[in-house]
Amino acid sequence: MLADYIREYVKGECGNSAMGRELYENHLILVAHYGIKLAMETGADPEIVELAAYLHDFSFVIDDMDVKQHEAKGVAIADKLLRQFNYPHDKLERVKSCILNHSSLSRACGASREEGCLANADVMSRIAKPDYWINVFSMTSNEEELIKRFYEQIERSWPLMMPFARAIVEDMYNELLKKKAFIEV
Repeated sequence: MLADYIREYVKGECGNSAMGRELYENHLILVAHYGIKLAMETGADPEIVELAAYLHDFSFVIDDMDVKQHEAKGVAIADKLLRQFNYPHDKLERVKSCILNHSSLSRACGASREEGCLANADVMSRIAKPDYWINVFSMTSNEEELIKRFYEQIERSWPLMMPFARAIVEDMYNELLKKKAFIEV
């Protein structure tokens, strides 16, 4: 199955650096896990969601940490990689749309089911592993600003998430709110 190959390929490439290993273990596999769950619940194509999940932030591993361009770079990487397997054009375009729109929950949820699943799974991963994300973002910002921005981003995303996605991570979200309240004191 293609998704198995892509998962192992991404895992192998991520294994070449500490940052890559952490991204794979703390984000990519979680996004795939949550994305598949959401796809099954919503009737989205789980293969498209899974492929997009493994490839959506892969540009950080094989290219650089260019946050502003990572969606476009991810699309180019997915296109090149999946074409090698003669992946059907219509499905390839759907994978690429998921990757292109995964960073905007409002944009993705107004598009295809697959895009909504990936964007929701991406936010779910942040809720599930907040310490990982705070550590990643601390490389580019001062810690206090970063923590504030992280919590604001999660709180803005929460009402936009699918009800089923919120139900899965609700306990973790509530723990985040407690942690935020503790930090603000």
